[in-house]
Amino acid sequence: MVIPREAGRTTYSTEIRALKKSLVLSEYQKAIVIGTILGDGCLCDNWSKTNYRLKMSHSIKQREYVLWKYNILKDWILTEPKIYEKTQSITIRTISHSELTDFHKIFYRNKKKIIPENVQELLSPLALAVWFMDDGNAVRYKSGDIYAYNLNTQSFNHPEHQI
Repeated sequence: MVIPREAGRTTYSTEIRALKKSLVLSEYQKAIVIGTILGDGCLCDNWSKTNYRLKMSHSIKQREYVLWKYNILKDWILTEPKIYEKTQSITIRTISHSELTDFHKIFYRNKKKIIPENVQELLSPLALAVWFMDDGNAVRYKSGDIYAYNLNTQSFNHPEHQI
């Protein structure tokens, strides 16, 4: 039985393959991707397990931040950000692409996200800012004054904290 395509629905087609060939991440986009991978994003394999896509989810309270990322990466995203009422979250996913697969080779070992040893070479001020916006927080005195900033990296192992 053949199931007809929905009108206007994007499917894996010649059009998408052509799009993938024309896409190249700008340095600005790369910084956003790197900060997101280190933060709340993850790289997921595609249906054929040949390439990876970037998926990021944030609290609905961070809607403007997600839309900022979406607008920067929108050439890489086929659908608008999706809101999940049950979890009060908003998610965006890029298409799968060989450039993102290259990042998977850098940031993952044995299916687990890592901090690569050359992270200093990869981190630009923008990438660090995105990582902080994903996983950072300000520490305040009872008065409300900020006395420190934390980057929550508990999901990484102890040797990675030494880098």
